[in-house]
Amino acid sequence: PPYPDVGSGKRIIYANDEQRVWLVDEREQLVDTYLVSGRENVPAPGTYAIFSKSVSAWAGHDGITMKWMVRFTKARSGLAIGFHGIPVWSNGQPMQTEDELGYFRSGGCVRQSDDKARALYEWAPIGTTVIVLP
Repeated sequence: PPYPDVGSGKRIIYANDEQRVWLVDEREQLVDTYLVSGRENVPAPGTYAIFSKSVSAWAGHDGITMKWMVRFTKARSGLAIGFHGIPVWSNGQPMQTEDELGYFRSGGCVRQSDDKARALYEWAPIGTTVIVLP
């Protein structure tokens, strides 16, 4: 397949080293693949499942907000880790550009362009498998 041969059924595959996501449907067809910005070695490789979603989320500091949050694990601190759009500072400025996707830029979550974040949010219901590769 045109994606890493891991798992089965509808799933999201996130390769941390490559800073890339693949969306695979239940027929093993590639729905989409694109660059993201996560944090090096976070989260740990493994198999997870989406446990909550929200259209709007807050970082809890500095007035940072994100759209299209899809949570699939938690950090040791207890804070959720998920996929979401590029965060925005309280002054409305994005924390990075879409051209900077593909590079480690995040504190823990996986940043996507807003259009990809919305598409993933709408495509993946709670319970969808998320496979994190090194």
